[in-house]
Amino acid sequence: MNDNDDRDAADLLHLMGHLYLKSGQAQRGLALLLIANRMAPDHLGVLHALCRGFLTTGNGQRAINVIARLEASGQHDNTLLLLRSRAEWLNGEHASARQHFQTYLERRKREEGRLGPPSTDANQRGEPAA
Repeated sequence: MNDNDDRDAADLLHLMGHLYLKSGQAQRGLALLLIANRMAPDHLGVLHALCRGFLTTGNGQRAINVIARLEASGQHDNTLLLLRSRAEWLNGEHASARQHFQTYLERRKREEGRLGPPSTDANQRGEPAA
């Protein structure tokens, strides 16, 4: 297999793992995501899905380890704050979880202020024109 084949296989495993997680089969989803992660350790989508899988199965510490890898790769978005908050809550670190959640809310509010309120135009919601 060449690098493109490995990437394609990792993408397929990522998709299948995500679908298993969404359908309530977390253990199968995690197994596929762990294989995808082995094949493409720097694949950010796989890492995000893996983090969500660990949170779904109640494994907060492993989720925090994945979040640390995402942050080390240069990812510093609001989603990671929310994921970290959930992971810390699972680990019983409620004060830290509340602080990260509060920071998440503040950043989100700041971003909404810069971008303005969401539009309620029917066409932007994908509804058919009358």
